[in-house]
Amino acid sequence: MVDQVPPLVTTSWLSQHLDSKMEPLVILDATWNPRGKSGNEEHQEQHIPGSLYFNLDECKDKESHFKVTLPRLNEFEDYVSKLGISNGTRVVVYENDPRYKAKTSARVWWMFRYFGHSKVSVLDGGLEQWVKDGLPVTSDKTEDPVKAMFKANVQLQLQKTCDEVLEDMKEGSVQLVDTRPSHWFDGTKPSLWPDLRLGTIHGAKHINFEECMDKHSTRLRPADELQALFTSTGIDLSKPVTTTCNVGVTACIVAMAAFLLGKEDVAVFDGSWDEFSQKAPDNLVHINIYNKT
Repeated sequence: MVDQVPPLVTTSWLSQHLDSKMEPLVILDATWNPRGKSGNEEHQEQHIPGSLYFNLDECKDKESHFKVTLPRLNEFEDYVSKLGISNGTRVVVYENDPRYKAKTSARVWWMFRYFGHSKVSVLDGGLEQWVKDGLPVTSDKTEDPVKAMFKANVQLQLQKTCDEVLEDMKEGSVQLVDTRPSHWFDGTKPSLWPDLRLGTIHGAKHINFEECMDKHSTRLRPADELQALFTSTGIDLSKPVTTTCNVGVTACIVAMAAFLLGKEDVAVFDGSWDEFSQKAPDNLVHINIYNKT
């Protein structure tokens, strides 16, 4: 892809480029908490100096029946333009998730790529690693950016609709990978959303997205360990792959892990289990026993 940059940058790289005049740079805090203190509240308490808050609850299709699906093209263009992002802007995304080591920064990375912006990276380790490395944070509000002009160029191959997933399942042509934590995949714990019953998609393989993360930090695991993870799960990265989760967020972490291994065309099932469980034929939807009692 034109002007492609690495999917991950280190805290050292970002600290050296905070005030760089070499190219326009926008840093986005994508912290998102569906329950409890909002991501914006977390951002106001502490953030990387100069960073702006990216609100996943605002940059989505608000008319959809599903929870976090992609916004319309013009909505995305308008949202990121107001953040001062143009087609020439370098974007770095991070988060400060209070529960998981990573969750939404990869989703925002994938959204930018879907809308044709390849100059986007995730800060490896997020805010926790930034603080651990002794780098500064602030509670000072970042000055409002000057609105820019962003024009999208949609990359349809990076997203799957429910109908496309069903067709792929019929043909057996794509490896479907469910990335939810094990307790949501097997139904041993209740859903985060009371209205979303848990279950599995027939034939889907499973990689808990948390397994992509280093055990002792908030960084992603090295490439050799990620490759071993895919191999041990029986996923062939030389063949088509689609990732899915509950609502289309953590599926993007496994898509990013594959990208780091050179598999740049993994598609994300945007509606994920949220949509599939409501639309798919009963024989392809396996509802967990936990949800039947």
